[in-house]
Amino acid sequence: MPLPIRSLPVLQNWDCHGCSDCCRTYAVPLSDEERQRIDGQGWANEPGFSGVELFTTVKGNTSLAHRPGGGCVFLNEDGRCRIHAKFGSAAKPLACRAYPFVLVPGGDHWRVGLRFTCPSVAENKGRPMGVHAADAAAYGAELEPRGRPAELPPPPLQPGQSVSWADLHRFTKAIGEIVSTPDVPMEHKLRHVLKLSRTLRKLHFDKVTGQRLSELLEVLTEATAEEVETNANIPPPGWVGRTVFRQLAAIHTRVDLGPNRGTMTESGWFGRMFAGYRFAWGGGAMPRVNGVLPPGVRFEDAERPTGPLPAESEELFARYFRVKLDSLQFAGAINFHLPYWPGLDSLVLIFPMALWLGRLLTTPERSRPIAIREALRIVDDSYGFNALLKGKLSGGLRSLDIKDELPRLVAHYAR
Repeated sequence: MPLPIRSLPVLQNWDCHGCSDCCRTYAVPLSDEERQRIDGQGWANEPGFSGVELFTTVKGNTSLAHRPGGGCVFLNEDGRCRIHAKFGSAAKPLACRAYPFVLVPGGDHWRVGLRFTCPSVAENKGRPMGVHAADAAAYGAELEPRGRPAELPPPPLQPGQSVSWADLHRFTKAIGEIVSTPDVPMEHKLRHVLKLSRTLRKLHFDKVTGQRLSELLEVLTEATAEEVETNANIPPPGWVGRTVFRQLAAIHTRVDLGPNRGTMTESGWFGRMFAGYRFAWGGGAMPRVNGVLPPGVRFEDAERPTGPLPAESEELFARYFRVKLDSLQFAGAINFHLPYWPGLDSLVLIFPMALWLGRLLTTPERSRPIAIREALRIVDDSYGFNALLKGKLSGGLRSLDIKDELPRLVAHYAR
């Protein structure tokens, strides 16, 4: 019997509005069965497909090919999928149909997350997510034969310390309740999350489980709330925090393919190496690692205070963190196999990163709320998916943790 769907994002609306961003940006992975099915659809006989390669194979992994202009080989002039138009949605690869859904194993069920890089997700456009429950269940049923999700153990809290799936969900519920506290700025709530997580990392839970764990979490949540200082009392991040932060921000911002690819890719390996040096130094003109960055922006532009978050941005972050938390889309295999606590740090880091980039994207033509939304779309595109982060994220998070820089970054870029 297929695993049921739980934790469908209740705060979130979505429907596809046909922007085709995903069709122009991603290399769509294919299973052997999907390749054979598309091969058998007779595309060689269709206008515009004579001599056109349908697939690309890199290191044994096959994906749909892209045309020289950047779009998927099956994207037509109207921004629609040719496979969908001719054979219906079910004939498309699962990755195309499921996007922007992210299905995360939660023990005996699937938890559903979303990729906020999709414009309709970020803008909360469409019907309530509940209407998509049947589709999500169908995607889950297709995924199950590929990975046996019910047999996966829960992500460890930290190396050498694990709890049951049920208790892991108790930790997530407590953190989600902090993030959902009304009338409190998101930066304050995230620093509360960090304060609680630092306390919990020092404890062992061999004998504290079930209801006893829930009671302990309730007590510690109240106690740590009193320890969270006001923003004005938080010192700015130090040299280590700023340097590590900029390097991770560069990876989250960088785009090498698609319509928004950065201009530094035209300079080859030397251009990439020079860009890395500039981000480590953090002064002067910023390399255009992403084509959305306005020409001429400087690192100093991202350090100027911009005041409290607009109400629209507070609402955006409230949706974002609840979706990511409730879906567990921050720890385990979905996020480079990070343990629970480092994975939570990586999620909190998205907040100052989006505000840092949002300062750079704000122009007379692009208001601050829109700039922050676009910045969140950019950094979330890399979150859990950019292979460049695989070897660098855990080390960077460790450096920020040792110096206790993450709360400072959260406070600093929210000013």
